[in-house]
Order: sequence, then structure tokens, then C-alpha cells
Amino acid sequence: MDGGGRLLRSVNQPSGAPRTRALAAVQNPAFAPETFAFPAFPSPSRKLAAPQRRAPASGWLGALERFAERWHKGLGLALSLLLIGSAGLYGAVRGGQYEAFIAANGTLKDAIARGLGFNISAITITSQGGLSEKEILSAAGVNPNTSLPFLDAAAVRDRLMTNPVISDAQVRKLYPDRLAIEITENQPYALWQKDGQVQMVSGDGNVIGLLTDSRYAGLPFVIGEGANTRVREFLNLMDILGDQKAKFRAGTLIGGRRWNLKTTGGLDVKLPEQNPAEALKMLTEIERQSRILEKDILSLDLRVPGKIEARLTQTAADLRAENAPKKKAGSEE
Repeated sequence: MDGGGRLLRSVNQPSGAPRTRALAAVQNPAFAPETFAFPAFPSPSRKLAAPQRRAPASGWLGALERFAERWHKGLGLALSLLLIGSAGLYGAVRGGQYEAFIAANGTLKDAIARGLGFNISAITITSQGGLSEKEILSAAGVNPNTSLPFLDAAAVRDRLMTNPVISDAQVRKLYPDRLAIEITENQPYALWQKDGQVQMVSGDGNVIGLLTDSRYAGLPFVIGEGANTRVREFLNLMDILGDQKAKFRAGTLIGGRRWNLKTTGGLDVKLPEQNPAEALKMLTEIERQSRILEKDILSLDLRVPGKIEARLTQTAADLRAENAPKKKAGSEE
């Protein structure tokens, strides 16, 4: 330094050298610029060595590791989708869209299965009775929204068996898109009225079920305790009437012993317990000659062999009394 406090430097020293380093050299001659060195850093172009990876395990252990790695990667995505789907489903249920979807497309699982190609495109129905395909499908509960994988064949059979006309049913699923239904029907043979209820019965008298189908309303009609087991006997009596059979609509078993027949006009014909066939033959002959069944009478009693006793209506009885010849006074009775 000079007397004015200014720093002295050599004239050979470049003017751009740092002041700190020149000051250090003046104060401590042992310190030289070449003795100061910054630590060396890697060059930006130099690549760090990659860490060594362990060789994957083989066999079942390796498969387990790979599964765990894939599961771990997909867990977050699955949880996110589940959360989003749950929120959307909750909103759809609250808004009523889910119920509308179910009504139009069936359950969600059925809709997914149909989308994958497992819809029911063909139904084979085997039946030898009077039920139509529409009636069978309605009883089975199968509709276009039903998918084959989620159809419960046992439940379909149970629903079919609730129909009184069906005695047995078999339901088979034929993948990918077919359903087979085999029906065995009870053939209604007659109608039986007991305790105010009309039921269909088979040819052997077994009860099929209540009359619910108007197609069977024209079957032979029997009334009374045990009449269902004697339907064939009643029909044999009807056959004796020949072309007059259409004038009768029902038979009532009286005390399990004999029959009363009811005509379509409401007239009762009382048959004997013994040999009712002969009584009916006599009735058909009289009917051809005099049309007795169309007369103004309430009943015909054929229980006495060879005789017919007619009971007139009150109007017919009064008319008969008026038209009867009056006896002269003092005449012998």
C-alpha cells in the first residue's frame, strides 16, 4: 500500500484479476493462486452406472412375483374405477335412472351377459297339450331381457309347475344361446263342482286345478261328492241320449248312488239307481215323439221303471187346472 491507502500491484499484473486473490498474495506470500483448487464434479455428459437388478425368480415363485407386480400396478386404477362407478350408480339410483334401465333392459348382469353374446336367441318348446307357446313362456318368466348364464333353470321349472295343467316340466340351457323346455300336460277331461268351486279333473278323476281357462268351459260338468271319480259313468249315460245329448249340460251325483241330469233349459231328470240306461232310452223315445223336454215342466222322475212322472211349473199347473173339464153337480166322483 502507498501512504494513501491504495493497493500496490505490479504493472505486469492484468487489470482484470480478482482483488481478493491479489490481496491474499500481498498479505501472505505463501498463498499462491495455484494452491487453491475447487473440488472436481462429474461432467454433465457422464452417465451414472445403472443399479444392478436381481435376476427374476423362476417357476411358481416367479409367476407369483409377476402377478403381485401386475396386481399392485392395477390396484390403484381398479379402486379409482370402483369409486367412480359407485358414485355414478348411487346417483342413478337416487335419480330413478337405474329402475328405468332395469325395466327396459333387465338386470345389470343380464345386460352385460347379453352384450357378451349370451342372450337367448332360440327357445325350443316340446308340448303335446293345449297350452300355447305364449302361455308357457309367460308361466316360465322368460323374456327378451333374460340372459342364458344367469337364468335359473330350477326356478323356471318351479314357476311352470304352478300351472295346474302342467304335470311335469324339464328346462335345459344349451350354450351359447338356446333354451329347451319340455312340457307334460294333464289333459282336462271334465269339470267338477264341489263346495262352490269348479275344478278340472283328468279322466281318472284326479283334480288338475281350478277352472281358470275359458277354453275348458265346455267340458262335461258333474256335481256332488265323489262325482269326479265317476265321470266316465256319467259320459256313458250321455252317449245313450244320442242326438239329444246336446240338450243336457250337467249331472249331479245324489248320495253316491244315482244321477240327476240337468237340461240346458233348467229341467231336472231324475234317474233310477238301478238300470238308468233303460230309463234314458225311454226318455229319448218320448222326446222324439212329443218334445217333452221343451214343455213347461220343472222335473221328470224316471225312478219308477216304465213310468215318467212330470212336475209342472206353477203356471203350467194353473193353466192345466183351468182347462180341465168341470164335473157336473151331483155327479159321482
